[in-house]
Amino acid sequence: EVISQSPREGTNLNKGDTVSLVISKGQEPFRMPNLVDRTLADARDWIELYKLTMGNVQEQYSNSVAEGKVIEQSPKSGDMVQAQDTVDLVVSKGKDPAEIGYKITIDPSLWGIEESKRQAQQLVDQAKAALADFGDGAQPLCAIADFITARTH
Repeated sequence: EVISQSPREGTNLNKGDTVSLVISKGQEPFRMPNLVDRTLADARDWIELYKLTMGNVQEQYSNSVAEGKVIEQSPKSGDMVQAQDTVDLVVSKGKDPAEIGYKITIDPSLWGIEESKRQAQQLVDQAKAALADFGDGAQPLCAIADFITARTH
């Protein structure tokens, strides 16, 4: 990109006159900001602010990073980048439903008592309701809850 010229634009020139141009080398490289643990929306704002380009956004479960927050970025924080470079992100889908469990303990000596059955059923129903938020990933755990229910009746 031409950033200056001599003589200035609009000056009348004769054949053979010299025109000097100063050409930009481009923007200075800078260190990539840290986007990890920011929300996806916040990360997009930072990428736009630094005139970077949003690349691929992948999602994966994380038991340590809240849903919707950046887990990984490429280039990494501190790497040298320049405007228009592409930034790829991995964003948390929240906790992995396959790793979430509920421990339901029922005293086996009370299994023959109706009140114990009612309490056991309440615990199983509560666990299944909590698992429902996790969609299809919770099906194996709901099947276990159904098995427990059958054993207490």
